[in-house]
Amino acid sequence: MKKITFISTSFTPSMAANSVNVMKISDAFQLSGCDVQLLSFTNKNQEIVDLYTYYDTETKFKIKKYKHSPLYYIKSVLFAKKSKSSLVYTRHPLIAYLSTKLRMNTIIHAHGEFNSNIHKWALMGALKSKYLKKFCIASNGLKDVYLEQYAKYSHKMEMISNGVSLKRYRNPISMKEARDAIGYQDHRRLLVYSGSLLRGRGIEIILDIAKEMKDFSFYVVGGSDEQIQDLKKIASNNVNFVGYVENREVYKYLIAADYLLMPYQKEIEIIGGTTNGELIRPLKMFEYIAASKPIIASDLIGLRDVLNDEECIFVSSDNPNEWISAISYLDKNLNSVNRMKDKLAIKKLKYDNLIIVSQILEGIIL
Repeated sequence: MKKITFISTSFTPSMAANSVNVMKISDAFQLSGCDVQLLSFTNKNQEIVDLYTYYDTETKFKIKKYKHSPLYYIKSVLFAKKSKSSLVYTRHPLIAYLSTKLRMNTIIHAHGEFNSNIHKWALMGALKSKYLKKFCIASNGLKDVYLEQYAKYSHKMEMISNGVSLKRYRNPISMKEARDAIGYQDHRRLLVYSGSLLRGRGIEIILDIAKEMKDFSFYVVGGSDEQIQDLKKIASNNVNFVGYVENREVYKYLIAADYLLMPYQKEIEIIGGTTNGELIRPLKMFEYIAASKPIIASDLIGLRDVLNDEECIFVSSDNPNEWISAISYLDKNLNSVNRMKDKLAIKKLKYDNLIIVSQILEGIIL
């Protein structure tokens, strides 16, 4: 049995989508027959919770938590070496560099650009090593960026997407059951946005749409209390700010929806800076696909990389009128709505996390 050490730089638990993905991918590795140990940062501001319950995993893989410290990068790699891991899987170039220096088979999976000088230096060092078995990159657009910078190592690069745990979507609850669960008794169509409220997620677009479409109800799932209080001051009364919801409960809001909104902008704020909205493959998109509800999304390269015009209505990221027209179109075309649902129900199987981890491990001889 392959012993995989997933060295993450996520806090668990946390409100961040990356912590969900870290737990779910670890779960998928374990389900695929690997012996998994996940290393992550402890969240001292979070009450003690059972992480397996909190993230609704199907297995109980090993978890080791560390204090957030620069020493973590060394400690975590040394722990992987001492525990005789067959493979180190990480999303951080410095960890990949250190693990290859210790002659451990390593896979790095880039979900964004590594822009700092030290990260570029570390990635180059890892790519030069025979112990770096694969450089996975989460979107085609992002892969093009890395091919331009590291063309010599193109043979190690492979586009492997994000994915989703289908545990809650294999035999999903009905829309009525979902609406009962979230307490939605309104007769109006329900449009749902789930995710961060940081700049570039298009919350302002949603608020503009809602003011013009009073016959529809809008649910915004996610965000901090402070962010929500500021947004409530400018929102119309048909917008309901649900606040942060644990990942294991989010699916209820998605299944309860008539339509799902993904109004990403061309520049997106992330912790520590910004990123190019054209290149992203957000984790939210795969949850939306799994829910198999019609999606209205910004017309961005990274989103079109996954969805097509038969599964999603693409509109200008910053033009509220186009969003209003798209919603109105769906509301008048039930056949289109049903076709989109059917297409997405098939597509979700492609992005099952079990498929994703099989792609990550494919061709790796340990």
